[in-house]
Amino acid sequence: MATRALDDLSHATRGVRGVAFVTTIASAGITAASSVLDRRRTYGLLRLAGTPLEVLNATRRAETLIPVAVPAGGPS
Repeated sequence: MATRALDDLSHATRGVRGVAFVTTIASAGITAASSVLDRRRTYGLLRLAGTPLEVLNATRRAETLIPVAVPAGGPS
């Protein structure tokens, strides 16, 4: 009886963690998209000033992936 309860609790915990992780990913995506839209003029001026596109892309990637990696247990 106790084993079944622990199994149910384990499944519920995994489900809640999965939903929380998906919510975090969605939030990070929405935040990244709004950040790009908010900063489009700045990005355009940086490109005109000669900033390589690879640098801007790396910055946007890090800005998106770090908030996702921390809840996943990755390095911060």
